[in-house]
Amino acid sequence: GVHGVEGFAGSAVQIDYLRRLKENAKARKRLENAKGVRIIMVHAVNPYGMAWLRKFNENNVDLNRNFHLGSNRHEDMLAPGKRNKIYPTLHGGLVPAKNACCDCFYCFLGYNVCRYGYGRAKQGLASGQYEFKNGLFYGGLR
Repeated sequence: GVHGVEGFAGSAVQIDYLRRLKENAKARKRLENAKGVRIIMVHAVNPYGMAWLRKFNENNVDLNRNFHLGSNRHEDMLAPGKRNKIYPTLHGGLVPAKNACCDCFYCFLGYNVCRYGYGRAKQGLASGQYEFKNGLFYGGLR
């Protein structure tokens, strides 16, 4: 998996597949005879995330948000039409500059759920963002 914690399940699937292929001569022969077919297994796409049980890499980049179809220009994610407009209003409370008390955090969450509604607030957080390198769900710009 791309997220580090998924790496263990991905490793288990790969090991099981290779074990089954080793034990099944018929399947192995079919694979060997398939023209133009190759299997490539990539272990631990995000080794940092796997080692530290995190969904981001050593640069705080969520790799699931670090690819873009079409123009393939990461800066496009900051364009007004694509930019996550809610996350900037949430960032300060989610990643405070100083230690914040839990009561303040819960008030902050409650305020923003009332302000945006639960669905929009959740989408503003979980849909990713490309402006705050130290923020949650950061997609990176390279």
